[in-house]
Amino acid sequence: MGDSKPPGRIAFLGDFPPRLCGIATFTKDLCEAVVAAAPDSQCFVAAVNDRAEGYDYPERVWLELQEKELGS
Repeated sequence: MGDSKPPGRIAFLGDFPPRLCGIATFTKDLCEAVVAAAPDSQCFVAAVNDRAEGYDYPERVWLELQEKELGS
């Protein structure tokens, strides 16, 4: 890799806290590790909701998708 730069934007798609599941925890931990390793990249999340009202997500979540709606 040498002189290669990380991408300017990195998106993560998955469950995300405060949703309570292992995938949400994994997605958050992975995202934060990438943020630490590539501080000049803009990292954001498209969170998958399992309930219609969604969750009170942190700023890193830019988009919400409904788990049971393929069109979302």
